[in-house]
Amino acid sequence: MVGSLAYAHYLQFEASLAAAQARAGIIPQEAADVIAAQTIETIDMEELAEETKAIGYPVLPLVKQLARCTRDEGHHRRPARDLSDKYADTPMTARSNLQQAVPMTFGFKMARLLATFMRHEQRLSQLLSRLLVVEFGGAAGTLATIAEYGFEVALQVQAGVAEGLGLSRPEIAWHTERDWIAEVGAFFALLTGTCAKFALDVKLLMQTEVGEVYEPYAPHRGSSSTMQKRKPISSVYITAMASTVKQLSAALFEALVEDHGRSTGP
Repeated sequence: MVGSLAYAHYLQFEASLAAAQARAGIIPQEAADVIAAQTIETIDMEELAEETKAIGYPVLPLVKQLARCTRDEGHHRRPARDLSDKYADTPMTARSNLQQAVPMTFGFKMARLLATFMRHEQRLSQLLSRLLVVEFGGAAGTLATIAEYGFEVALQVQAGVAEGLGLSRPEIAWHTERDWIAEVGAFFALLTGTCAKFALDVKLLMQTEVGEVYEPYAPHRGSSSTMQKRKPISSVYITAMASTVKQLSAALFEALVEDHGRSTGP
């Protein structure tokens, strides 16, 4: 009981902080509203307990869950923006064909990454309106099963289904027109490809003979069983997963080719 009360107070504090940040324009109002809506019932207490044991205190695990519930990719890109500002005047060597080229700054390199993520954010905002639509049209998409009540009534039923699911109505049935699904697959390939490009750069800059950049330190993470060295573990995961996403995205494009109005399996 005491523990639950403490967590309730934590949530109250985070909600107040988020509201103040939204008023100041630091975070979107939508994110603050989601945080304010969280209660003890919406928090994964088992996960919270396990992470509290690992970290030693409960606030960070709780904040991580709040960040996840806002679906905030990259905390509004703040890390990339902060690094761009922090290292705006930190010189480094630009590289072309893996050879040293002209001078630049690490802040410039991070600003390029930030600009790419901002373009991805624009793409996401555009494609969601096309993706989040209902499919309710009957066997051939013509609403024939309820058309006997009149076409306007059929459209009202379709609109009601869409509203109940929090989706939009399509301009027409899309049983076998899967361009929206292929589009979101392409977006994921673009997004993970951007992450993998930067992860590759990190791996190269972490080489012993270069030593310009390192992944954040975590105890025992990337430790060697035989040598004292730090490995680019996160970057390895990112590049591996991006390769998988790219291959799966190609499968979605293949699935665009479907026969007629109800396909035989493509």
